[in-house]
Amino acid sequence: MSAIESVSNIATKFKDEFTDTASQLKQRASQLQETAPQLASEIQETVEPFKKDFLATVQAMDDVSTPPLVVLSSLTWSTILILGSSLANLVSSYLLAPIFLLLIGDWGALAGVLVGVPLYGYFIIKSSVAKDAADSTIRFFLLGAALVNGLLTGFLIRNSFLSATPCASMVVGVATVLYPIAAANFGGKRQLLLGVSVGGSLAVTLTLGAILGKLTGAFLALTLLYGACTVLALQYIFQHAKDESAKTYTYQLGLLVSTTAAYLLIHSIFGMSADAHANYKDSR
Repeated sequence: MSAIESVSNIATKFKDEFTDTASQLKQRASQLQETAPQLASEIQETVEPFKKDFLATVQAMDDVSTPPLVVLSSLTWSTILILGSSLANLVSSYLLAPIFLLLIGDWGALAGVLVGVPLYGYFIIKSSVAKDAADSTIRFFLLGAALVNGLLTGFLIRNSFLSATPCASMVVGVATVLYPIAAANFGGKRQLLLGVSVGGSLAVTLTLGAILGKLTGAFLALTLLYGACTVLALQYIFQHAKDESAKTYTYQLGLLVSTTAAYLLIHSIFGMSADAHANYKDSR
């Protein structure tokens, strides 16, 4: 067989393979087009209960029957989770960023923070609760997830600086301290419970920021977002935790992830480079 015939045979073979592949893709596209409405309907059916629950939770303003101890324990551990994440954030920003840059990159870290950690944490919580795992086992799993969350977040904001930032663990922590006081004085009055605990926490944080001269746009926006995340977590706890045996791990994870998302959002809006941040500090 001559060289020309060999090349011709190979070309014919490749042409046939491309033709077959194109035919298969066309067939799959046709099948997908036929099943797309059914798939969309199934997705909508799956999402609809979560949507209804979210709307009912956010809009609920009736009195609550959640035992104060359940709320207090949930907020206390959430404060520990957020504090652990913040500390891991600092470590990652200065020490581990080069390693993460090589291993996963920015998009991988962002997917880990907003998708990987929440989904993996959710399924582990559900599995652990179904197996009747010890409370301490689940809580320390959450702490591990918080540390991973903080490491990835620190990597993401390694080159971004804010004029000033409130401490998320402080916002949640002050609400934790104020909640039992509100519960003792106002019982199950939802508006007053939220107003005294979260509203009082925001007032303390903003006052402290003003005293320290840190009350910038970034500080104010992030404080309000942290407060909104805390209110949402409390609303879910009020809605679903009706007795002292209620499990609130999912809402603790949600509060951790939502405060992290708020932190990343404010960095994307107000974040500045190291040089710009140094110039800002010199101008103060």
